[in-house]
Amino acid sequence: MINKKEKSAHGAATPLGTQLNRQEQYNTDREKIEPIKLAQEIFTLCMKIQEGEDGKVEHRRKHRCSGPTVFVDFYGHVAQLDVEISPDGWSEEEGRKEKFSFYLGDYWGHQQKERAIKCKERLTELLEERRGNGDEE
Repeated sequence: MINKKEKSAHGAATPLGTQLNRQEQYNTDREKIEPIKLAQEIFTLCMKIQEGEDGKVEHRRKHRCSGPTVFVDFYGHVAQLDVEISPDGWSEEEGRKEKFSFYLGDYWGHQQKERAIKCKERLTELLEERRGNGDEE
């Protein structure tokens, strides 16, 4: 004879119950991975922007090298990523021109995601401009 506890446990182990649990777990995992994946893509774009003609990451200061300069800071204690950009190169006098800041952890949501996407779009735009300028020379 099956008591009520065994019966309810048995019901949860049906193929449909298992499939729903897997889908729920997949959705949760995807939500956890999304900010990390986006941060990795942003960091990769930052490094590509800093590449010189020889493919190496270069020191970039205004009037010494052409192209934008990118600064990236990660604050592990609050899971925050900051990206600052000097589109025409960095100089101490002019400082950093554009800043994107967003949280990747507990505060991740629509607003943080939008900030991260805008950052990625801006970096992509700068990289495309840089590649376009390199092709014309």
